[in-house]
Amino acid sequence: MSLKLATSSTNIILVALLIATAGGVLQIGGASWDITSHILRKPETFFTPSHAILYTGAGLTVIAATIGLVVSLKKRREVQGKSFYTALKLLIIGAAIQLVSGPSDFMWHSAFGVDGLMSPPHLALATGILASTIAAVMGVARILPYLESPRNQRIARIALMPAFAALWFSSIWYIFFFVLPLSNGQHFTFNPNPSAAIVIATTALPFISAMIFLVSARTIGKLGAATAVASIVISMNVLANIVPAYHLLGSFLPWQLLAIIPAIVGADIAVHKLRARTGMIIAGALIGAIFYIFNYPMLPMAFAEALHQPNASIADTLPSMYSTLSYVVGLTAIPSVLMGIVGTIVGSKIRRTPQVPMIIQ
Repeated sequence: MSLKLATSSTNIILVALLIATAGGVLQIGGASWDITSHILRKPETFFTPSHAILYTGAGLTVIAATIGLVVSLKKRREVQGKSFYTALKLLIIGAAIQLVSGPSDFMWHSAFGVDGLMSPPHLALATGILASTIAAVMGVARILPYLESPRNQRIARIALMPAFAALWFSSIWYIFFFVLPLSNGQHFTFNPNPSAAIVIATTALPFISAMIFLVSARTIGKLGAATAVASIVISMNVLANIVPAYHLLGSFLPWQLLAIIPAIVGADIAVHKLRARTGMIIAGALIGAIFYIFNYPMLPMAFAEALHQPNASIADTLPSMYSTLSYVVGLTAIPSVLMGIVGTIVGSKIRRTPQVPMIIQ
Protein backbone atom coordinates (compact mmCIF):
# COMPACT_ATOMS: atom_id res chain seq x y z
CA MET A 1 0.00 0.00 0.00
CA SER A 2 1.41 3.36 -1.00
CA LEU A 3 1.96 6.00 1.66
CA LYS A 4 1.64 8.78 -0.92
CA LEU A 5 -0.91 11.29 0.32
CA ALA A 6 -1.09 15.04 -0.18
CA THR A 7 0.31 16.92 2.81
CA SER A 8 -2.72 19.22 2.85
CA SER A 9 -5.06 16.22 3.16
CA THR A 10 -3.15 14.65 6.04
CA ASN A 11 -2.98 17.97 7.86
CA ILE A 12 -6.74 18.50 7.53
CA ILE A 13 -7.47 14.97 8.71
CA LEU A 14 -5.07 15.41 11.64
CA VAL A 15 -6.91 18.61 12.63
CA ALA A 16 -10.22 16.73 12.49
CA LEU A 17 -8.82 13.97 14.71
CA LEU A 18 -7.43 16.50 17.19
CA ILE A 19 -10.85 18.16 17.36
CA ALA A 20 -12.44 14.74 17.87
CA THR A 21 -10.00 14.05 20.70
CA ALA A 22 -10.91 17.31 22.45
CA GLY A 23 -14.59 16.55 21.86
CA GLY A 24 -14.26 13.10 23.40
CA VAL A 25 -12.57 14.42 26.54
CA LEU A 26 -15.20 17.13 27.02
CA GLN A 27 -18.12 14.81 26.27
CA ILE A 28 -17.28 12.03 28.66
CA GLY A 29 -16.12 14.49 31.32
CA GLY A 30 -19.31 16.53 31.03
CA ALA A 31 -21.53 13.44 30.95
CA SER A 32 -19.84 12.02 34.06
CA TRP A 33 -20.27 15.33 35.89
CA ASP A 34 -23.92 15.49 34.83
CA ILE A 35 -24.57 12.00 36.25
CA THR A 36 -22.96 13.04 39.54
CA SER A 37 -25.21 16.09 39.63
CA HIS A 38 -28.26 13.86 39.16
CA ILE A 39 -27.10 11.58 42.00
CA LEU A 40 -26.68 14.65 44.22
CA ARG A 41 -30.27 15.60 43.29
CA LYS A 42 -29.25 19.11 42.30
CA PRO A 43 -31.96 21.21 40.65
CA GLU A 44 -32.05 20.10 37.02
CA THR A 45 -32.23 22.57 34.16
CA PHE A 46 -30.81 22.39 30.69
CA PHE A 47 -28.43 25.30 31.32
CA THR A 48 -25.89 23.71 33.65
CA PRO A 49 -22.07 23.73 33.45
CA SER A 50 -22.00 19.96 32.95
CA HIS A 51 -24.45 20.21 30.03
CA ALA A 52 -22.39 23.03 28.53
CA ILE A 53 -19.25 20.88 28.60
CA LEU A 54 -21.09 17.81 27.31
CA TYR A 55 -22.70 19.60 24.38
CA THR A 56 -19.54 21.54 23.55
CA GLY A 57 -17.81 18.18 23.24
CA ALA A 58 -20.67 16.86 21.11
CA GLY A 59 -20.42 19.90 18.87
CA LEU A 60 -16.68 19.41 18.41
CA THR A 61 -17.26 15.75 17.56
CA VAL A 62 -19.82 16.69 14.92
CA ILE A 63 -17.43 19.29 13.47
CA ALA A 64 -14.64 16.71 13.32
CA ALA A 65 -16.93 14.16 11.69
CA THR A 66 -18.09 16.74 9.13
CA ILE A 67 -14.51 17.54 8.21
CA GLY A 68 -13.79 13.83 7.90
CA LEU A 69 -16.85 13.34 5.70
CA VAL A 70 -15.93 16.22 3.38
CA VAL A 71 -12.35 15.01 3.01
CA SER A 72 -13.56 11.43 2.43
CA LEU A 73 -15.88 12.59 -0.35
CA LYS A 74 -13.52 15.07 -2.02
CA LYS A 75 -10.34 13.01 -1.66
CA ARG A 76 -11.90 9.58 -1.89
CA ARG A 77 -9.17 8.15 -4.11
CA GLU A 78 -6.47 9.50 -1.82
CA VAL A 79 -7.82 8.32 1.51
CA GLN A 80 -9.73 5.16 0.63
CA GLY A 81 -7.67 2.13 1.52
CA LYS A 82 -5.44 4.04 3.94
CA SER A 83 -5.23 2.57 7.44
CA PHE A 84 -6.88 5.60 9.05
CA TYR A 85 -9.88 5.58 6.69
CA THR A 86 -11.76 3.17 8.98
CA ALA A 87 -11.34 5.67 11.82
CA LEU A 88 -12.94 8.43 9.74
CA LYS A 89 -15.94 6.22 8.97
CA LEU A 90 -16.29 5.24 12.64
CA LEU A 91 -16.09 8.90 13.67
CA ILE A 92 -18.90 9.78 11.27
CA ILE A 93 -21.03 6.91 12.57
CA GLY A 94 -20.39 7.91 16.20
CA ALA A 95 -21.34 11.53 15.53
CA ALA A 96 -24.49 10.46 13.67
CA ILE A 97 -25.57 8.30 16.62
CA GLN A 98 -25.07 11.23 18.97
CA LEU A 99 -27.10 13.56 16.75
CA VAL A 100 -30.00 11.10 16.84
CA SER A 101 -29.66 10.52 20.60
CA GLY A 102 -30.44 14.13 21.59
CA PRO A 103 -33.95 14.34 20.05
CA SER A 104 -34.59 10.72 21.06
CA ASP A 105 -33.84 11.54 24.70
CA PHE A 106 -36.23 14.51 24.56
CA MET A 107 -39.01 12.31 23.13
CA TRP A 108 -38.31 9.60 25.70
CA HIS A 109 -38.61 12.11 28.56
CA SER A 110 -41.78 13.55 27.05
CA ALA A 111 -43.35 10.09 26.83
CA PHE A 112 -42.07 8.46 30.01
CA GLY A 113 -40.94 11.25 32.34
CA VAL A 114 -37.82 10.97 34.48
CA ASP A 115 -35.59 8.07 33.52
CA GLY A 116 -32.46 6.50 34.92
CA LEU A 117 -28.98 5.93 33.59
CA MET A 118 -29.89 2.94 31.43
CA SER A 119 -32.49 4.26 29.02
CA PRO A 120 -32.32 3.55 25.27
CA PRO A 121 -31.43 7.17 24.35
CA HIS A 122 -28.75 7.34 27.06
CA LEU A 123 -27.27 4.03 25.95
CA ALA A 124 -27.29 5.25 22.33
CA LEU A 125 -25.47 8.43 23.37
CA ALA A 126 -22.89 6.40 25.31
CA THR A 127 -22.41 4.17 22.26
CA GLY A 128 -21.85 7.22 20.06
CA ILE A 129 -19.31 8.68 22.48
CA LEU A 130 -17.49 5.34 22.74
CA ALA A 131 -17.39 4.98 18.94
CA SER A 132 -16.01 8.50 18.59
CA THR A 133 -13.28 7.97 21.19
CA ILE A 134 -12.25 4.71 19.51
CA ALA A 135 -12.13 6.57 16.20
CA ALA A 136 -9.93 9.32 17.65
CA VAL A 137 -7.38 6.85 19.05
CA MET A 138 -7.39 4.71 15.91
CA GLY A 139 -7.16 7.70 13.60
CA VAL A 140 -4.34 9.52 15.39
CA ALA A 141 -2.31 6.32 15.76
CA ARG A 142 -2.80 5.28 12.14
CA ILE A 143 -2.18 8.66 10.54
CA LEU A 144 1.27 8.94 12.13
CA PRO A 145 3.12 7.17 9.27
CA TYR A 146 1.60 9.61 6.77
CA LEU A 147 2.69 12.77 8.59
CA GLU A 148 5.72 14.35 6.94
CA SER A 149 6.26 17.15 9.45
CA PRO A 150 8.18 16.20 12.62
CA ARG A 151 6.13 18.86 14.39
CA ASN A 152 2.86 17.21 13.37
CA GLN A 153 4.20 13.80 14.35
CA ARG A 154 5.03 15.18 17.77
CA ILE A 155 1.59 16.77 18.11
CA ALA A 156 -0.06 13.48 17.14
CA ARG A 157 1.93 11.51 19.71
CA ILE A 158 1.03 14.00 22.45
CA ALA A 159 -2.63 13.90 21.38
CA LEU A 160 -2.67 10.13 21.81
CA MET A 161 -2.51 10.58 25.59
CA PRO A 162 -5.82 12.47 26.01
CA ALA A 163 -7.31 10.34 23.21
CA PHE A 164 -6.53 7.11 25.08
CA ALA A 165 -7.75 8.71 28.33
CA ALA A 166 -11.10 9.62 26.78
CA LEU A 167 -11.41 6.09 25.39
CA TRP A 168 -10.56 4.57 28.78
CA PHE A 169 -13.01 6.77 30.72
CA SER A 170 -15.82 6.29 28.19
CA SER A 171 -15.23 2.51 28.28
CA ILE A 172 -15.52 2.56 32.07
CA TRP A 173 -18.77 4.48 31.88
CA TYR A 174 -20.14 2.15 29.22
CA ILE A 175 -19.61 -0.74 31.64
CA PHE A 176 -21.13 1.34 34.46
CA PHE A 177 -24.39 1.43 32.50
CA PHE A 178 -24.71 -2.31 33.13
CA VAL A 179 -23.58 -2.40 36.77
CA LEU A 180 -24.64 0.76 38.63
CA PRO A 181 -28.03 0.79 40.43
CA LEU A 182 -29.00 4.13 38.90
CA SER A 183 -31.37 3.00 36.15
CA ASN A 184 -34.85 2.98 37.68
CA GLY A 185 -37.15 5.60 36.14
CA GLN A 186 -40.81 6.46 36.54
CA HIS A 187 -42.05 3.69 34.27
CA PHE A 188 -39.11 1.35 33.70
CA THR A 189 -36.83 -0.62 36.00
CA PHE A 190 -33.48 -1.19 34.31
CA ASN A 191 -31.33 -1.70 37.41
CA PRO A 192 -29.16 -4.82 37.07
CA ASN A 193 -29.31 -7.79 39.39
CA PRO A 194 -26.80 -6.96 42.18
CA SER A 195 -24.91 -10.27 41.86
CA ALA A 196 -24.75 -10.01 38.08
CA ALA A 197 -23.52 -6.41 38.41
CA ILE A 198 -20.64 -7.52 40.64
CA VAL A 199 -19.65 -10.27 38.20
CA ILE A 200 -19.74 -7.89 35.23
CA ALA A 201 -17.78 -5.20 37.09
CA THR A 202 -15.14 -7.62 38.42
CA THR A 203 -14.48 -9.06 34.98
CA ALA A 204 -15.07 -6.24 32.50
CA LEU A 205 -13.49 -3.29 34.32
CA PRO A 206 -10.05 -4.81 35.04
CA PHE A 207 -10.02 -6.37 31.57
CA ILE A 208 -10.73 -3.15 29.67
CA SER A 209 -8.48 -0.99 31.87
CA ALA A 210 -5.49 -3.31 31.54
CA MET A 211 -6.01 -3.69 27.80
CA ILE A 212 -6.17 0.06 27.15
CA PHE A 213 -3.20 0.66 29.47
CA LEU A 214 -1.02 -1.80 27.57
CA VAL A 215 -2.13 -0.64 24.11
CA SER A 216 -1.46 3.00 25.04
CA ALA A 217 1.99 2.14 26.43
CA ARG A 218 2.97 0.25 23.28
CA THR A 219 1.37 2.64 20.81
CA ILE A 220 2.95 5.79 22.23
CA GLY A 221 6.12 3.87 22.94
CA LYS A 222 7.56 6.03 25.70
CA LEU A 223 8.08 5.24 29.37
CA GLY A 224 5.68 7.43 31.29
CA ALA A 225 3.13 7.81 28.51
CA ALA A 226 0.73 5.20 29.90
CA THR A 227 1.14 6.74 33.36
CA ALA A 228 0.17 10.09 31.82
CA VAL A 229 -2.89 8.49 30.20
CA ALA A 230 -3.98 6.98 33.52
CA SER A 231 -3.33 10.31 35.27
CA ILE A 232 -5.68 12.08 32.85
CA VAL A 233 -8.36 9.46 33.56
CA ILE A 234 -7.87 9.93 37.30
CA SER A 235 -8.08 13.72 36.90
CA MET A 236 -11.30 13.43 34.89
CA ASN A 237 -12.81 11.17 37.53
CA VAL A 238 -11.78 13.49 40.37
CA LEU A 239 -13.07 16.64 38.66
CA ALA A 240 -16.34 15.10 37.44
CA ASN A 241 -17.27 12.73 40.26
CA ILE A 242 -15.43 13.67 43.46
CA VAL A 243 -15.03 17.46 43.44
CA PRO A 244 -18.80 18.14 43.03
CA ALA A 245 -19.38 16.12 46.22
CA TYR A 246 -16.03 16.73 47.86
CA HIS A 247 -17.51 17.29 51.33
CA LEU A 248 -18.99 13.77 51.12
CA LEU A 249 -16.30 11.91 49.19
CA GLY A 250 -13.04 13.84 49.34
CA SER A 251 -11.53 12.33 52.49
CA PHE A 252 -10.86 9.05 50.67
CA LEU A 253 -9.01 10.73 47.78
CA PRO A 254 -5.50 10.68 49.35
CA TRP A 255 -5.87 6.96 50.11
CA GLN A 256 -7.14 6.33 46.59
CA LEU A 257 -4.15 8.07 45.01
CA LEU A 258 -1.74 6.38 47.44
CA ALA A 259 -3.04 2.98 46.32
CA ILE A 260 -3.29 3.45 42.57
CA ILE A 261 -0.40 5.72 41.58
CA PRO A 262 2.40 3.30 42.63
CA ALA A 263 0.56 0.46 40.86
CA ILE A 264 0.23 2.47 37.65
CA VAL A 265 3.86 3.61 37.69
CA GLY A 266 4.96 0.04 38.43
CA ALA A 267 2.89 -1.28 35.53
CA ASP A 268 4.39 1.32 33.18
CA ILE A 269 7.92 0.40 34.23
CA ALA A 270 7.16 -3.30 33.87
CA VAL A 271 5.93 -2.86 30.28
CA HIS A 272 9.01 -0.94 29.20
CA LYS A 273 11.83 -2.36 31.32
CA LEU A 274 11.09 -6.07 31.73
CA ARG A 275 10.96 -8.86 29.19
CA ALA A 276 7.86 -8.43 27.03
CA ARG A 277 5.76 -11.29 28.38
CA THR A 278 6.82 -10.83 32.01
CA GLY A 279 6.20 -7.10 31.91
CA MET A 280 2.83 -7.61 30.27
CA ILE A 281 1.68 -10.07 32.97
CA ILE A 282 2.91 -7.89 35.84
CA ALA A 283 1.27 -4.79 34.35
CA GLY A 284 -2.03 -6.61 33.88
CA ALA A 285 -1.96 -7.94 37.42
CA LEU A 286 -1.25 -4.49 38.90
CA ILE A 287 -3.94 -2.69 36.90
CA GLY A 288 -6.44 -5.46 37.63
CA ALA A 289 -5.70 -5.43 41.36
CA ILE A 290 -6.58 -1.74 41.78
CA PHE A 291 -9.79 -1.76 39.74
CA TYR A 292 -12.14 -1.27 42.71
CA ILE A 293 -10.28 1.70 44.18
CA PHE A 294 -9.50 3.12 40.73
CA ASN A 295 -13.24 3.34 39.99
CA TYR A 296 -14.20 5.06 43.25
CA PRO A 297 -16.67 6.69 43.93
CA MET A 298 -19.10 5.14 41.43
CA LEU A 299 -18.22 1.45 41.59
CA PRO A 300 -18.92 0.92 45.34
CA MET A 301 -22.59 1.63 44.55
CA ALA A 302 -22.68 -1.59 42.49
CA PHE A 303 -21.53 -3.61 45.52
CA ALA A 304 -23.69 -1.87 48.14
CA GLU A 305 -26.90 -3.91 47.87
CA ALA A 306 -25.16 -7.28 47.72
CA LEU A 307 -23.15 -6.29 50.80
CA HIS A 308 -26.32 -5.09 52.58
CA GLN A 309 -24.99 -1.55 52.76
CA PRO A 310 -27.17 1.57 52.51
CA ASN A 311 -27.32 3.04 49.04
CA ALA A 312 -29.91 5.77 49.38
CA SER A 313 -27.63 8.58 48.23
CA ILE A 314 -24.05 9.42 47.42
CA ALA A 315 -23.65 10.36 51.09
CA ASP A 316 -23.71 6.63 51.89
CA THR A 317 -20.84 5.80 49.53
CA LEU A 318 -17.92 6.66 51.78
CA PRO A 319 -19.16 4.93 54.97
CA SER A 320 -19.88 1.84 52.88
CA MET A 321 -16.44 2.08 51.25
CA TYR A 322 -14.63 2.19 54.59
CA SER A 323 -16.63 -0.62 56.18
CA THR A 324 -16.39 -3.06 53.27
CA LEU A 325 -13.11 -2.18 51.51
CA SER A 326 -10.96 -5.00 52.86
CA TYR A 327 -13.71 -7.54 52.25
CA VAL A 328 -14.37 -6.43 48.65
CA VAL A 329 -10.67 -6.24 47.77
CA GLY A 330 -10.12 -9.72 49.20
CA LEU A 331 -13.18 -11.11 47.43
CA THR A 332 -12.28 -9.65 44.02
CA ALA A 333 -8.48 -9.88 44.14
CA ILE A 334 -8.03 -13.15 42.25
CA PRO A 335 -10.61 -12.62 39.47
CA SER A 336 -9.62 -8.98 38.94
CA VAL A 337 -5.91 -9.83 38.69
CA LEU A 338 -6.64 -12.68 36.28
CA MET A 339 -8.87 -10.47 34.11
CA GLY A 340 -6.21 -7.76 34.13
CA ILE A 341 -3.69 -10.27 32.80
CA VAL A 342 -6.17 -11.44 30.16
CA GLY A 343 -6.69 -7.79 29.21
CA THR A 344 -2.98 -7.23 28.57
CA ILE A 345 -2.74 -10.49 26.62
CA VAL A 346 -5.62 -9.40 24.39
CA GLY A 347 -4.10 -5.92 24.13
CA SER A 348 -0.79 -7.38 23.01
CA LYS A 349 -2.58 -9.03 20.07
CA ILE A 350 -3.92 -5.73 18.74
CA ARG A 351 -1.88 -4.96 15.66
CA ARG A 352 -0.02 -1.71 15.81
CA THR A 353 0.41 0.44 12.72
CA PRO A 354 4.06 0.12 11.66
CA GLN A 355 6.06 3.26 12.27
CA VAL A 356 7.47 3.79 8.79
CA PRO A 357 10.17 6.38 8.11
CA MET A 358 9.05 9.93 7.43
CA ILE A 359 8.44 10.52 3.73
CA ILE A 360 10.81 12.98 2.14
CA GLN A 361 9.55 14.86 -0.89
